[in-house]
Amino acid sequence: MKFFTKFPQFKSKLNSHIKKDIFNELKKFINNEAILKIALIQEINPKIKNNEIYKDKELLDNFMILDKLNKHDIQILKKVDEYKELIILFIITTGYLLLNRNIKYAKNIINREHIIYAFKLLQHLEVQKIREKWEDKFFSYLYPIEFSKYTSLLRQAKRKYFSVRKEIIDSFITLFETHKIDAKIEMRLKTISSVHNKIETQQILYSQIMDQIGLRIIVNSIEDCYKIMDLIILIYNVKLDMIKDYIAVPKENGYSSLHITLIYENYPVELQIRTKKMDDWAKYGKASHIQYKLNILS
Repeated sequence: MKFFTKFPQFKSKLNSHIKKDIFNELKKFINNEAILKIALIQEINPKIKNNEIYKDKELLDNFMILDKLNKHDIQILKKVDEYKELIILFIITTGYLLLNRNIKYAKNIINREHIIYAFKLLQHLEVQKIREKWEDKFFSYLYPIEFSKYTSLLRQAKRKYFSVRKEIIDSFITLFETHKIDAKIEMRLKTISSVHNKIETQQILYSQIMDQIGLRIIVNSIEDCYKIMDLIILIYNVKLDMIKDYIAVPKENGYSSLHITLIYENYPVELQIRTKKMDDWAKYGKASHIQYKLNILS
């Protein structure tokens, strides 16, 4: 069965440091022992013979799906939730090969068709941490001119981001301490790929994008989520028509959060208010409990 030799993530010609990077990142998102065993069989412990795969139907099935991914099967795009962990494996591997594409072996794998397919899978994948890491890397490879254009446009947003970052966070910290709410605050700048996608799909102007700067507020309970939302509406200039309650009505993939857009010094800032459990789900998907355990251990 020739497909056992087709997967770049498992072939022995791949440099050991790249294999290690791939495997270590996989463990953050994948909790399926059969999928992890694929990496162990082919990479971490190459002494195990391939014929053991034939004795394990789950392993064999997973290899066959990986073969379809490697052949850029468009039907997989319709089954992202069903094959989520295998798709994560494929995307992470593609990403590390792209970063190391000057290596001879990677040159034989990485091409425009391969990255386009991985990029499409990534856009269907609701795992925030993976999208944040790889979206712009794939986008810059596929669309260098557009990437350069949006990079220039986003410079102003970045300047604003860094100039108001401390001010915004300090403002919220004071508010939460006053009302005795335990909250963690994170800020993020929208990726270039996300900006481009929003402009293209919604047919809007760059100036109409309201969530270039984002603020995540992570609290201990759902009650605190709504308490913070009420306080922010009372104190700040909030666009009431843009409030979205994904706690009351979660997205189909399980995502939950409150989304609020406020205007801070004439600049829109999107707030995502959620519990730690909701935040882990947004960042890690179904493998969120793995990260929870890692946080406990650390």
